[in-house]
Order: sequence, then structure tokens, then C-alpha cells
Amino acid sequence: MGDWLIWLLLGSFVVIVFCIYSLSSQVERCVHLAVEIITGNQRKILERIEALAQSKTAAGLDSPLTFPNVVPFERRVRLRRRASGQHASDDERR
Repeated sequence: MGDWLIWLLLGSFVVIVFCIYSLSSQVERCVHLAVEIITGNQRKILERIEALAQSKTAAGLDSPLTFPNVVPFERRVRLRRRASGQHASDDERR
């Protein structure tokens, strides 16, 4: 009976060690993935800021925009103000 209990405890210890190891490696993979996502998003944000800055300088020099899908920030703000002004005038009409 004593040998059986020792083998049971030893087997359960091995299973526990294996589970801890597999969980720690899974956590490590998740942390690496999270770091990659965060740094990738930071790179994308920096690229968009640089594109906006370049489109602003390109628009100021009356040259064609180097990034055709990037709208200068000032124009977007003006369009937003116009759109919000239209909604306000629509509400006043009712």
C-alpha cells in the first residue's frame, strides 16, 4: 500500500510540473503576441502621423500629395464642422 501511494504522489507531481510548464510556455507566447500587436499598432500610428505631416507640407507647397489616400487634417476638421452645422440647421427646421 505504501509503494502505491508513493507512485501516485510521484505521478501527480510529474503531472503538476508538466501542467505548470505548459501553462508558462502558453503565457509566454501570449505575452509575445501582445507585445507584437502593441508595437505593430505603434508603428502604424507613427506611419499615419508621418503621412499626415508629409501631406500637410505637400499641400502647403502646391505640389501633388505623395499619399493620395491621406486627407490633410485641417480639411477633415472643416468638413466635420460643415457636417455638424448641417445637422444643427436640420434640427432647427423641425
